[in-house]
Amino acid sequence: MNSKLSSIMKNGELVALYSDENNTENFMVGYICRMKDNKIMILNVGIHGEYDGFTGIYADDIFRIETGSKYLNKIELLQNFNTDEFKYDECEDIFCSLIKMGVDNGKIVAFANEDGEEIRGFVLDNSKTINIQEIDEYGEVDGENIIKIEDVCKITVDDVECRDIKKLYELKKAKKRC
Repeated sequence: MNSKLSSIMKNGELVALYSDENNTENFMVGYICRMKDNKIMILNVGIHGEYDGFTGIYADDIFRIETGSKYLNKIELLQNFNTDEFKYDECEDIFCSLIKMGVDNGKIVAFANEDGEEIRGFVLDNSKTINIQEIDEYGEVDGENIIKIEDVCKITVDDVECRDIKKLYELKKAKKRC
């Protein structure tokens, strides 16, 4: 599987990656931009061909790879951005790169564990543990969470949901100032 993922990355192919065997309707579409230590970084493409943030997952969690399908060809035709526009820091670890991207750019970051439980918010500290100011789906602060990086199996930065939450957060913050 890793050699196929590596080949897809080298060829710059649009790919659909499936990591939830219980829900094959849930998958990621994008370009693999980096692979290291059993982790991959994906530049996500949304269903209408739009930029949809970055995701880092374990390669071992992928059970199905799709390329060249009618669906992917449609997405590629609709794609309205140049993948070269998006830069990321190449930390030693892919998860570290994604967290750094979120911190440096003030982005909402989503962390998921094996059970699919997700926490979204601003990373306040990333030393031995990750301290997150959780922001709920309504753009409101919902406390702080501290998680261990080893419990994280997926990190997403700047996807549509994260951008919507950040926009709501900023609008509510601006409204409070008035």
